[in-house]
Amino acid sequence: MQEMKKTYKTFEVFSKIIGSNGKNVKVLQVAGDISEEKAFLLLIEEIVKRFGRIDVLVDNAGVSGESKKISEITSEDWDQIIDINLKGAFLCTREALKHMILNSTNTKNNYSIIKISSVHESIPQPDALPYTPSKGGWRC
Repeated sequence: MQEMKKTYKTFEVFSKIIGSNGKNVKVLQVAGDISEEKAFLLLIEEIVKRFGRIDVLVDNAGVSGESKKISEITSEDWDQIIDINLKGAFLCTREALKHMILNSTNTKNNYSIIKISSVHESIPQPDALPYTPSKGGWRC
Protein backbone atom coordinates (compact mmCIF):
# COMPACT_ATOMS: atom_id res chain seq x y z
CA MET A 1 0.00 0.00 0.00
CA GLN A 2 2.85 2.40 0.72
CA GLU A 3 4.08 1.91 -2.83
CA MET A 4 0.90 3.58 -4.13
CA LYS A 5 1.47 6.65 -1.99
CA LYS A 6 4.10 8.20 -4.24
CA THR A 7 4.74 11.89 -3.90
CA TYR A 8 4.53 14.41 -6.68
CA LYS A 9 8.33 14.19 -6.95
CA THR A 10 7.81 10.88 -8.74
CA PHE A 11 6.77 12.86 -11.81
CA GLU A 12 10.24 14.36 -12.05
CA VAL A 13 11.88 10.93 -11.89
CA PHE A 14 9.70 8.89 -14.25
CA SER A 15 8.69 11.40 -16.92
CA LYS A 16 9.68 10.50 -20.45
CA ILE A 17 8.70 11.26 -23.99
CA ILE A 18 7.62 8.34 -26.16
CA GLY A 19 8.30 8.46 -29.91
CA SER A 20 5.81 9.24 -32.61
CA ASN A 21 3.89 7.06 -35.04
CA GLY A 22 5.04 8.99 -38.08
CA LYS A 23 2.37 11.67 -37.72
CA ASN A 24 4.23 13.82 -35.21
CA VAL A 25 2.16 12.41 -32.35
CA LYS A 26 3.81 12.82 -28.96
CA VAL A 27 2.82 11.21 -25.70
CA LEU A 28 3.94 11.96 -22.18
CA GLN A 29 3.92 8.94 -19.90
CA VAL A 30 4.22 9.65 -16.20
CA ALA A 31 4.12 7.45 -13.11
CA GLY A 32 2.84 8.87 -9.85
CA ASP A 33 0.06 8.97 -7.27
CA ILE A 34 -2.96 10.32 -9.10
CA SER A 35 -4.86 10.90 -5.88
CA GLU A 36 -2.57 13.83 -4.98
CA GLU A 37 -3.75 17.19 -6.31
CA LYS A 38 -0.26 18.72 -6.23
CA ALA A 39 0.97 15.92 -8.45
CA PHE A 40 -1.66 16.72 -11.08
CA LEU A 41 -0.89 20.39 -11.06
CA LEU A 42 2.77 19.59 -11.73
CA LEU A 43 1.86 17.03 -14.39
CA ILE A 44 -0.36 19.45 -16.32
CA GLU A 45 2.26 22.17 -16.01
CA GLU A 46 4.90 19.81 -17.46
CA ILE A 47 2.62 18.74 -20.33
CA VAL A 48 1.81 22.33 -21.29
CA LYS A 49 5.49 23.31 -20.99
CA ARG A 50 6.61 20.46 -23.28
CA PHE A 51 3.77 20.45 -25.82
CA GLY A 52 2.06 23.84 -25.55
CA ARG A 53 -1.43 22.37 -25.17
CA ILE A 54 -3.45 19.25 -24.39
CA ASP A 55 -5.50 17.73 -27.21
CA VAL A 56 -6.44 14.33 -25.77
CA LEU A 57 -6.77 12.90 -22.28
CA VAL A 58 -6.98 9.12 -21.81
CA ASP A 59 -7.94 8.40 -18.21
CA ASN A 60 -7.01 4.75 -17.67
CA ALA A 61 -5.84 4.71 -14.06
CA GLY A 62 -7.32 2.32 -11.58
CA VAL A 63 -6.66 -0.26 -8.92
CA SER A 64 -8.92 -2.95 -7.48
CA GLY A 65 -7.20 -3.45 -4.14
CA GLU A 66 -7.00 -6.63 -2.13
CA SER A 67 -9.87 -9.06 -2.31
CA LYS A 68 -11.61 -8.78 1.09
CA LYS A 69 -14.98 -9.47 2.65
CA ILE A 70 -16.92 -6.30 3.50
CA SER A 71 -16.41 -6.96 7.21
CA GLU A 72 -12.61 -6.90 6.65
CA ILE A 73 -12.40 -3.69 4.60
CA THR A 74 -10.80 -0.83 6.53
CA SER A 75 -11.45 2.86 6.01
CA GLU A 76 -7.92 3.10 4.60
CA ASP A 77 -8.69 0.33 2.07
CA TRP A 78 -11.86 2.17 1.00
CA ASP A 79 -10.19 5.59 0.80
CA GLN A 80 -7.27 4.29 -1.24
CA ILE A 81 -9.48 2.80 -3.98
CA ILE A 82 -11.89 5.76 -4.07
CA ASP A 83 -9.01 8.28 -4.04
CA ILE A 84 -7.23 6.64 -6.96
CA ASN A 85 -10.14 5.51 -9.13
CA LEU A 86 -12.68 8.29 -8.55
CA LYS A 87 -10.91 11.31 -7.06
CA GLY A 88 -7.87 10.79 -9.30
CA ALA A 89 -10.08 10.61 -12.39
CA PHE A 90 -11.82 13.82 -11.31
CA LEU A 91 -8.54 15.68 -10.69
CA CYS A 92 -7.12 14.51 -14.01
CA THR A 93 -10.19 15.54 -15.99
CA ARG A 94 -10.60 18.87 -14.21
CA GLU A 95 -7.02 20.00 -14.67
CA ALA A 96 -6.70 18.81 -18.28
CA LEU A 97 -10.05 20.34 -19.22
CA LYS A 98 -9.01 23.75 -17.88
CA HIS A 99 -6.15 23.81 -20.38
CA MET A 100 -8.16 22.24 -23.19
CA ILE A 101 -10.81 24.96 -22.97
CA LEU A 102 -8.26 27.74 -22.53
CA ASN A 103 -6.21 26.63 -25.53
CA SER A 104 -8.96 25.44 -27.85
CA THR A 105 -8.04 26.46 -31.40
CA ASN A 106 -11.58 27.01 -32.59
CA THR A 107 -15.16 27.30 -31.40
CA LYS A 108 -15.73 23.57 -31.93
CA ASN A 109 -13.56 22.71 -28.89
CA ASN A 110 -11.17 20.45 -30.76
CA TYR A 111 -10.15 18.16 -27.91
CA SER A 112 -11.14 14.73 -26.55
CA ILE A 113 -11.44 13.07 -23.15
CA ILE A 114 -11.55 9.27 -23.07
CA LYS A 115 -12.56 7.63 -19.78
CA ILE A 116 -11.73 3.94 -19.37
CA SER A 117 -13.95 2.18 -16.86
CA SER A 118 -14.78 -1.43 -16.07
CA VAL A 119 -17.53 -3.96 -16.54
CA HIS A 120 -17.50 -4.18 -12.75
CA GLU A 121 -19.16 -0.78 -12.49
CA SER A 122 -22.42 -2.60 -13.22
CA ILE A 123 -21.49 -6.23 -12.50
CA PRO A 124 -20.02 -6.27 -8.98
CA GLN A 125 -16.80 -8.16 -8.45
CA PRO A 126 -16.94 -10.49 -5.42
CA ASP A 127 -14.99 -9.29 -2.38
CA ALA A 128 -14.08 -5.96 -4.01
CA LEU A 129 -16.69 -3.57 -2.65
CA PRO A 130 -14.80 -0.26 -3.05
CA TYR A 131 -13.96 -1.00 -6.69
CA THR A 132 -17.54 -1.04 -8.02
CA PRO A 133 -18.59 2.46 -6.87
CA SER A 134 -15.15 3.85 -7.70
CA LYS A 135 -15.52 2.83 -11.35
CA GLY A 136 -19.27 3.51 -11.59
CA GLY A 137 -18.94 7.02 -10.21
CA TRP A 138 -18.32 8.47 -13.68
CA ARG A 139 -21.27 6.70 -15.25
CA CYS A 140 -23.77 9.24 -13.90
